[in-house]
Amino acid sequence: DDLDATDQEVSLTIQINWVLRGHATPGVGYLSDVHGRKRVVCLTLLVYVAGALGSAFAPTIGWLLAARCVQGVGEAASIVTSAIIRDTIDEPRERMRVQALFTTLRPLMLLGGPSIGGAVGAAFGWRNLMRALSVWGALTIPLVLLLPESLPPPADRPKRRAQCSPVCNPLAILCPGLDCTMLK
Repeated sequence: DDLDATDQEVSLTIQINWVLRGHATPGVGYLSDVHGRKRVVCLTLLVYVAGALGSAFAPTIGWLLAARCVQGVGEAASIVTSAIIRDTIDEPRERMRVQALFTTLRPLMLLGGPSIGGAVGAAFGWRNLMRALSVWGALTIPLVLLLPESLPPPADRPKRRAQCSPVCNPLAILCPGLDCTMLK
């Protein structure tokens, strides 16, 4: 109510968040493979916190939409959880059990998040909900720092063939392992 937004504009805050999360996910996955999961997840959590705080303090619907875009990019790190599970749980049955749990929960969170967030926002105010989400994101960063790094030390890394940069070639985002020599 305090932003004088239409129902369509309010609905767009959820949709635009999901669209940006979806578009950023392949890039975040690629960056985590190249630069290490811990570093990329921490950075995306900082982006998420900035988006949540921007949402909490948005003076207009336009600012809120922009902040929700930023927040969506920060949420794209959720895809990296599959790789973390694969790399940290050695026992195959346990790895499959945890992977199945996360695979089941991910769509449930997408479906339930707006409903639960709407109920919490109605009870405590949507700005307080965004503030709480920013605190949650900030508190998650130290937990990520406890994870083992996914990249070996620089001296132990295998030499890579030239790969396409996601900045230079959009195909690299869709196919991160694409070898540029195949395109020449």
